[in-house]
Amino acid sequence: MNAAHSILLFFLFYLLVLFQVGFVSHFSLFGFIPNSILIAYILLVIFESRFPFSFAGAFVAGFFLDLFSQNLLGISVVMLLALRALLKLAMQYYVRLPLLFQR
Repeated sequence: MNAAHSILLFFLFYLLVLFQVGFVSHFSLFGFIPNSILIAYILLVIFESRFPFSFAGAFVAGFFLDLFSQNLLGISVVMLLALRALLKLAMQYYVRLPLLFQR
């Protein structure tokens, strides 16, 4: 991963945090407020074969989630790293991707 990808990832999650805090938090779907950062990170992990930076994305997204939450610093990073591991295991053993998305 080069510096341009790191900067892009940083600004992507920063804009998503601003979008989450400023706009999405005022709306709820069936009593649930969607977490745009978590959704973006899950999509990043699923399409990692094309964009290989989900490990660094866990640190960036977790850092921003922790900054704007009441949890201890680092809880979201550990949660996103565990989510990455679980998604990779599930995709490896239970999901069959089309040839277009395989390496």
